[in-house]
Amino acid sequence: MNVVRKLLITADEVRARRIDEIDALCGERLSGKVVFKGASFDIDDKNRLNIMSAVLSAMVPGGVLPQGFTMQSSDKKEIALSSEELFFLQTALTGWIYLTSVHPEMR
Repeated sequence: MNVVRKLLITADEVRARRIDEIDALCGERLSGKVVFKGASFDIDDKNRLNIMSAVLSAMVPGGVLPQGFTMQSSDKKEIALSSEELFFLQTALTGWIYLTSVHPEMR
């Protein structure tokens, strides 16, 4: 019984270690960048929230982006985006995050 218990604990430890490795990799990827319209954009929480709020503002009935709307790229350049381009950027971020953050067991 003691041998079985040691094997079970070892298997649990291996599983926990693997989950930690996957979480660390996901965290690393989520602190990266995505390229859109030739510019790279940070995909950290702050930038994703900024993009999401701009998309929501443009999507409400009668909502439009201000004339000359821009988003700041990773290298601090202002990139002009239309409502459609902003929506596509947000969609690209969402898709990229989903593909890199979902554990393989859940795909």
